[in-house]
Amino acid sequence: MDEEKNLNSEIENAELQEPVSEENNIEKEAPVEESIEPAKPTEPTVIYRWDYDQEKRSRKKEGKNSPIAFAATVLGAFLIVIGLLIGVLAFRDYHTPKRATVDSSEVIDNLLRATVLINAYNGEDAGSAGSGFFIRQNGVIATNYHIVDGMTTFKVKLYGSDQFVEAKLIGGDADCDLAVLKIEGSGYAAVSFGDSDAVRVGDVAIAVGNPEGSSASWTVTKGIISSIDRELNEERTYEFV
Repeated sequence: MDEEKNLNSEIENAELQEPVSEENNIEKEAPVEESIEPAKPTEPTVIYRWDYDQEKRSRKKEGKNSPIAFAATVLGAFLIVIGLLIGVLAFRDYHTPKRATVDSSEVIDNLLRATVLINAYNGEDAGSAGSGFFIRQNGVIATNYHIVDGMTTFKVKLYGSDQFVEAKLIGGDADCDLAVLKIEGSGYAAVSFGDSDAVRVGDVAIAVGNPEGSSASWTVTKGIISSIDRELNEERTYEFV
């Protein structure tokens, strides 16, 4: 019995005691102060990026300031000027009328076939003789007025022919010493007129004619133009044919 009472009193004492928690058993630790050290300075990280355009501009700028670039610029400008001058000269030469270079023998042959011998008569007597040339293929002939002056009959001999043909007087002008005859037929070799404004001193001049009639027929002489634009001292007017 005594043992039961002792057991019961131990149980009651155990119930009256507060339970001990694990938290109460853990000793409270004192707060620990953490020391924060300042961060050590670090070197900045540099990222290199190659800029092609910037590099090109930089090199181009440096190149402009170099003596070689300056010399190349001067040389290029010089070549451009020379090219422009050559172009201007070539353009002017291309558009400048070229003087025809024809063999003199060919010119003389054409002139001989266009030149005629003229005999003029007053009645039965031969009054004068001289030269003329076809200015139209239909038989129109230009000659000097002094050959036909006072004459009534006219005969014309063609180059390479032995026959004379009749011609009639169309008109004349004593002051200009020009006269015009005409023979029948067509297809005659006629001269072509040039531009008197284009004549220059030193140009070749060829004279074809019959200065003394039949005794010096179809004589050819060659020379040069000795002067142009000469002034005439005589004051007179001209009535052209």
